[in-house]
Amino acid sequence: RLHHFLRVLLRQVRSELVLYCARPETDGVPEAGSNEGKKEPNIPNNSQNFHSLLNNMADSWKQTVGALEEGEVFTKTAPGKWAGKEGGHTPIITKNDDGSYTVVVNHGMTPGDDDKDDHWIEYVYARNTAGDIVSIQKFVPTDEKPTITFNAPEGSGAITPFSYCNLHGMWKGDSI
Repeated sequence: RLHHFLRVLLRQVRSELVLYCARPETDGVPEAGSNEGKKEPNIPNNSQNFHSLLNNMADSWKQTVGALEEGEVFTKTAPGKWAGKEGGHTPIITKNDDGSYTVVVNHGMTPGDDDKDDHWIEYVYARNTAGDIVSIQKFVPTDEKPTITFNAPEGSGAITPFSYCNLHGMWKGDSI
């Protein structure tokens, strides 16, 4: 089915795109992007273009979660209509020994037989004291666990974790 195929493709793109964009020219085959003697689209062949693609994706994700935050944001102490769901939706942040941060959401990732049956954490991200998003990751129902690990820029101050569930909305965890 198409939606399952697209989920698998997205997961593969995340893990393999860097390999494709950074692959060297081999066996006299024109470098990707040169289009020499081929009828294929130009495909960038350097890590700078890959990082540009990632930045554009992250910017899009940031706009999406910014809009989602304009609605109701639930917390462990104020779960609203989702009382009883806070344990599996509230993101938990820890600071690691190496200075990095990890945000975990103890929520299952459930791909359904149909898109309407899917139940998963779609976004996990963190904001600094100034409100800037310092890390963000989008997930699909076939991902194993909604977890991110990142280094916050120096001077970020307190870091606050967020998660977005496709069925139960936006959740905010405690800052550290």
